Amino acid sequence: GATLFVLLQQIILIDVAYNWNEDWVDRADQADRMDYGSGANWLHAIVATCVAFYVAACAGIWILYQNFTGCPENTWIITLTMLGVLGLTAIQLSGQEGSLLTSSVMSLYSVYLAYSMVSKNPNASCNPQLGSNDVWSIVI
Repeated sequence: GATLFVLLQQIILIDVAYNWNEDWVDRADQADRMDYGSGANWLHAIVATCVAFYVAACAGIWILYQNFTGCPENTWIITLTMLGVLGLTAIQLSGQEGSLLTSSVMSLYSVYLAYSMVSKNPNASCNPQLGSNDVWSIVI
């Protein structure tokens, strides 16, 4: 059941990200038709959003390495997430219809899933958050 739920979430996120990217590219094209060069702002917004998402994903991976590398299984999950982000981005950019926005959204989601996995580890030596009543870790 949980695997199906995560797969459905990924399909929905990919669809939303593709539609988001397509919408902003269409807006850039429409603005360029009215006044050449005016659509650049939409394209800059796409790049800025991608950069923000990748910075957040990298920061998330760094925070995970800082806080959850007490056990080999946590390090393995975090490393696989980092390699997955790099691989996902490379595959997405190698195709004809690549969308950096889609891969940045999925990269951020992958880091969230990695955090979800390592923060639920019941071994106290692997999980520094175990037993704490931290509101933010409960909310996330």
